[in-house]
Amino acid sequence: MSIPTAFQHLVDDAAIFPPGLAPLPEAVRAHGAHPATAYADLVGPLVVDTARLDDLAALDASGIAVSVVVPAPEEVAGVAARAAAAGVVLAGLEVKLGGAGTPAEQVAAIAAAAPAGVVTYVEVPRPGDPAWPVVLDAVAAHGLRLKLRTGGTEAAAFPTADEVATWIAAAVARDLPFKCTAGLHNAVRHTGGATGFEHHGYLNILLATARARAGADHASLVMTLAERDAAALADAVRATPDIAAARATFASYGSCSVAEPYDDLVALDLLAPTPTDTITAQGAHAMTDQQTWVPGAAGSLYDVDNLPYAVVTTGEAPARLGVRIGDLVLDLGAAARDLRPEWAGLLDVAALNPLLAAGPATWAEVRSWVGDLLTDPAHRDRVTLLPLADVACRLPFEVADYVDYYASEHHATNVGRIFRPDGEALLPNWKHLPVGYHGRAGSIVVSGTAIHRPAGQRKAPDDAAPAYGPSRRLDIEAELGFVVGRGVPLGTRVATAEFADTVFGVAGVNDWSARDIQAWEYVPLGPNLAKSFATSISAWVTPLAALEPARVPLPGQDVPVLPYLQEDGPAGYDIEVEVELNGTVVARPPYRTMYWSPAQMLAHLTVNGASLRVGDLYASGTISGPEREQRGSFLELSWGGREPFVAGGEERTFLEDGDEVVLRYTAPGARGRIGLGEVRGRILPTV
Repeated sequence: MSIPTAFQHLVDDAAIFPPGLAPLPEAVRAHGAHPATAYADLVGPLVVDTARLDDLAALDASGIAVSVVVPAPEEVAGVAARAAAAGVVLAGLEVKLGGAGTPAEQVAAIAAAAPAGVVTYVEVPRPGDPAWPVVLDAVAAHGLRLKLRTGGTEAAAFPTADEVATWIAAAVARDLPFKCTAGLHNAVRHTGGATGFEHHGYLNILLATARARAGADHASLVMTLAERDAAALADAVRATPDIAAARATFASYGSCSVAEPYDDLVALDLLAPTPTDTITAQGAHAMTDQQTWVPGAAGSLYDVDNLPYAVVTTGEAPARLGVRIGDLVLDLGAAARDLRPEWAGLLDVAALNPLLAAGPATWAEVRSWVGDLLTDPAHRDRVTLLPLADVACRLPFEVADYVDYYASEHHATNVGRIFRPDGEALLPNWKHLPVGYHGRAGSIVVSGTAIHRPAGQRKAPDDAAPAYGPSRRLDIEAELGFVVGRGVPLGTRVATAEFADTVFGVAGVNDWSARDIQAWEYVPLGPNLAKSFATSISAWVTPLAALEPARVPLPGQDVPVLPYLQEDGPAGYDIEVEVELNGTVVARPPYRTMYWSPAQMLAHLTVNGASLRVGDLYASGTISGPEREQRGSFLELSWGGREPFVAGGEERTFLEDGDEVVLRYTAPGARGRIGLGEVRGRILPTV
C-alpha cells in the first residue's frame, strides 16, 4: 500500500536499542524484510551505533541504508570508511557532543568531518542547560540537524511536554529539521505499560510541529503534546491541511518497533489496513470477534467494551437502570422484566445499590448478559433503546458514606508550596499513608445539578476578625470516585488484594471547595463547611471490568509503605480528565500520576476496623500532573489567585456566578478509548 506523505519514512528502525534489544543478525533480517510489508514506505534507515558497525560486514547487510549513532565528535571522521567496508549505505549520522572544546567548537568539528551528502544530526541538551542556545545556533550556522532525546531507560530521561514544546519552537524558529529518539514508540502520548513512564506520541509531536510552523504559542504546543485522546488527536491531524509539510521539520524518529507505529495509524483510521492486518499496539487497539449491532456505537467511546450504568427516567415512567451504548441507552429495567425476571429486583430499580450488593459474580454475569444483548442481532427486537437526549439521569446510587482523599503528590506539593512557601511542601505523614477526611454523603448531587455559592466565615491574613459572607474563592477539584459494592462489618479489615471484589466501579467527581472558608476553618481538624455544601458526581458509573486495559503501574512510591498498604501488579489507572470552564478547556489532569492507588485508599479506610456499606463512595482528591496544564484545581492553575489563567480570552482565578464547569473522563478500553461520562455544574448566587 502507499503510505501518505505525512508518514513516509517517519520511523527509523532502532530495533537493536532498548527496550527492543534485538540481536543484530535478527534486526538486519527483519529490516531486510520490511520492503515486503504493508508499511514499507513508513520505514527509514536501520539505526546502529559505531560499536556494531563493523559487525555488519559479517552479515547479509549489503546495500542496507544505515544511520550511525556516533558517541563523540572525534569519531565522525572514520565512520564513512567503516560503513563502506561493511557494504552498507551511510544514510545519516547522529552525533553526541562531548570531549575537547566548547560546544560550538564541537559542532564545528562535526560539520568539518561529516561526509558530504550525509544527513547529520547533533544531539542537543535539554532546555535549561547553559549549552542549549549555543548548540542550536551552531547547528544552524553549519547547516546540520537536531536530534532530540525524548526518552530513555529511566523516567528522568523523558522530557516534559513543556521541554519538548521549547525544542520544537526553537527548531522551527531556526528552520532546523530534527529527529527524535528514545521512548517514542506509539502515536499518542501514554503511560508505558511496561515502564510506567510518560511516553510522548509521535502524532503529538507531528501536530505540534505543524502548529509551531503556523505560529502557535507555547501554551498551545504544550497542550498539543499533552493530548492523550487518540480520536481527538487523529481528527486534529486530519484537519490540519499542512500536516505533511511539517515533515520538513520533524524528519523522523527512532523506534525499536516499526509494526507498532503502523498498527497505531491503522487503528486511528489514518491508514487503511490491508486484508491481513491485525491491530496489536498497546493492547488498547485489540479487537474481539463480537461487534455491536447498535447503529453508531461501534468504535465510539461507548462501544461494548464500556457499558456504564446509570439511573434513568423517561416521561412519567419510573426510574430504572440503563446502560449506555453509543448515543443510546439500553433500558435495562425493561430487559430484566421481559427477559430475566429473576433479575428484576436488581435492575428494574431506581438505584444501583441492589446490583452493587449482589457481588462480583453477579456483576460479571450481568455485564456478560448485557454484552450479549448488544452484540447478538437476535436480540435487536427484544430490547428497548432510548435516545440519550430523551432520558434524564438521577443520582446513580444511594450514597452511604463519603471519604475524600488527598492522593496526588503533585497536587499536595503545589498546595503546600502555595500555603507554606517557606516550609516543606509535604507534611511528614504524607508518603506514609493516604491522607483523607470524612465527607458528607447527603450533599452529593448528580451531574447537572446547579451549585449555589456557599457562605461562611472568612478571614484573610490581614483581617482583624472573621466576617460572614459568600465565598470569594470558590474552586473545583477534579477527582475520581470509587463506588463500593460490598458491606463489611465493624472490625473487619479489607486488604489491597480485595479491591476488585469490593469496588464495583468508578464515577467522576467534582468536590467543590470554598478556599477562603477552608483556610479559616481547617486548622487544626480539617475541612468542614468548605467542602460539605456540594460534591458533584457523574450520572454514569463505569464498571472496573471496563477499565482493565487502563491498568498501569504507579509512578513510584519512594518511601516504603507498611505491609497493609503493599500490593502487587499495576495499581493505577490511565484515566484522562478534561477540565472545561465556560466552553474552554483549561486543564487535562492525568489520573495515572497519582501517588496513592485506589486499593491503598480502600485498605487504609478500613485498617482501623471501620465498616463499609454498600453505596459507600471514596474519592481520590484533586488529580494533578507535573505540568501547569495538568492541574486539577483553579487554586493551582492560578497559583493561589496570584497567576491568573486564561479561559475564553479572559484572565481567571476562582469561580464567578454563572460559570459552568464540565469535567470529562476517558481511558483506554479493550477496543479503543472509552468514555467515563462527565460531571457538569453551574454556579448560582448564594441563597
